[in-house]
Amino acid sequence: MLSAKELKKYDKQYEKIITDLKAGKDKAKLRKKMDKLAHAGHPKACLFIRAALLNGVEQVTSQQDKANFLNAANNLLKIAADNGDVDCQYAVAARYEKGDGFPKSDRDAFFYYHMAARNGDAKAQTNVGRYYSLGIGAQQNRKEAIYWFEQAANQGETIAMINMANGYENGKGVPKDNQKAIDWYTKALENARRLLATGGQGMKEYSETNEQKGIELATQGLRRMDIQIQCEEYRAMQSEYLKEITLKKIRQYADEGEWRAQFEMGLISENEKNYEEAIRWYTLASDNGSSGAMRNIGLIYYYGKGRAVDYKIAYEWFMKAIHHAANTHAMYMVGEMYEKGLYVPKNTDTAISWYKKADMQGSPEARGRLQTLINYK
Repeated sequence: MLSAKELKKYDKQYEKIITDLKAGKDKAKLRKKMDKLAHAGHPKACLFIRAALLNGVEQVTSQQDKANFLNAANNLLKIAADNGDVDCQYAVAARYEKGDGFPKSDRDAFFYYHMAARNGDAKAQTNVGRYYSLGIGAQQNRKEAIYWFEQAANQGETIAMINMANGYENGKGVPKDNQKAIDWYTKALENARRLLATGGQGMKEYSETNEQKGIELATQGLRRMDIQIQCEEYRAMQSEYLKEITLKKIRQYADEGEWRAQFEMGLISENEKNYEEAIRWYTLASDNGSSGAMRNIGLIYYYGKGRAVDYKIAYEWFMKAIHHAANTHAMYMVGEMYEKGLYVPKNTDTAISWYKKADMQGSPEARGRLQTLINYK
């Protein structure tokens, strides 16, 4: 990377070449000087020559010549990125991510996004957070993800605010906190509406589509949080009158197709020993993607709640929960079924395999069975 002294020297040379070009001096000679300056790493010179190369692509007919022009243009983009141009750093990262002009590489995309993020680019900071959160191009680190999402959110990135809210909603990278999740969803909603109203005023880059998506996600998030709070309040309430009012709200959400409310209605019905109604609500929730509801249907059949024990149906629901969302408790239950030979052939090794999977996701029950079985073996 160029030193500050070198950059200052090259800046003067660049400005002199531009002045001479505007004065109509020898273009061929000045082009060579600009090319030399570009290959020395001067970002503006790189972009100047790159623009000329891209323009040249339109003038040639040979596919090989076109490829050569594009390769040279991409190499100059990378030189500019390596020498500190933030916009180029982001552009190179995006090209590595998509495999456009460079071989598709999550690791290289992360490297250049991280470079741009350290230089203050808000969209790059959002992408670094995304990469850390998902473990793409770098080892998964949700605390680092939250750090970069917050940097971007503080610069007005709506999607980063949504990701902050998700972190607090689900306890990923930060302690679970309903109020902070609500605060971030509210900020995201207000920010997106402001940007849409002002045409992205104050933002380096602005996408109407992204902000509309931000409004949709923030609205959904606030709705989820209200359902969660209603459910938590219902469980804690002592007053039967207030519980009935809250139950009506939960049921309304459930009737509108919200799986979290449907799952809660299933729990309420199960606690009241109305297992037919519990299965009805759990089935609706499972149809809407709740692996917890799938697991709970399995448990009803496994323990024979309100019906005869049916290990076959229980096993099928446990496996459905695992395949849908790697449900930890369902993994534990499948391990138990193999350990005891319930519906499936008794097999301690297979049981251990399932307990290990559940243990890796934090199941203390699975850890206990592993200690017993491995010591026993």
